[in-house]
Amino acid sequence: MARALDPQKKLAIMSAARKVFTRDGYKLAKMSDIAGEAGVAAGTLYLYFSSKEALSNAMSEDFFKRCTKLIDECVPLIADANGLANYIDSVVSIARDEMPVLSLSRMETFEKAGKGKEVRKELAERSATLLQPLMDTGAIRVYDPVALAEMMGGMMHKLIMSCVVEDLFPLSVHRTTAITMLEFALFDHEQREQKTNLAPENSNPA
Repeated sequence: MARALDPQKKLAIMSAARKVFTRDGYKLAKMSDIAGEAGVAAGTLYLYFSSKEALSNAMSEDFFKRCTKLIDECVPLIADANGLANYIDSVVSIARDEMPVLSLSRMETFEKAGKGKEVRKELAERSATLLQPLMDTGAIRVYDPVALAEMMGGMMHKLIMSCVVEDLFPLSVHRTTAITMLEFALFDHEQREQKTNLAPENSNPA
């Protein structure tokens, strides 16, 4: 009878892999080093992951799970005060945590397995489903929801690659620019200004 695998040990191995990939780079990283970092025997490591590629794929899948959680939590609130800023800051936070994954030759093995396109489409469609009610209620301008989700995702991807992964440009400038562009693209500013002007008056006691 096959021995049940310990979910916590699997997470520990993946955490160790992030450290080793960050320190040594994906190509030079060795499974034996990952096992040592995780505090498990090499044979135990291979019970959980048959190869370095399998381990990197699992890390990529975990990364996309975090992206799904971010979408579910942040996209419905983008029309709120600071909603866009919170959305972008959450994306940046995940990118920093998952730097080793984003640096795995752009998740080459995950892409070769054909999973990258499927997951990106799923994330776009998930975002679109959450954007649609905001359009229906007039909280944001009306677009094709999938196209809007793709454009927003593309902007976030460019910001992350340029300012976090490759560190080509200052994040603060690109963050401010992204927020401003999305503000203009998504919101009727006349309505938002009216709400902003009314807020202090309504919030003060009579």
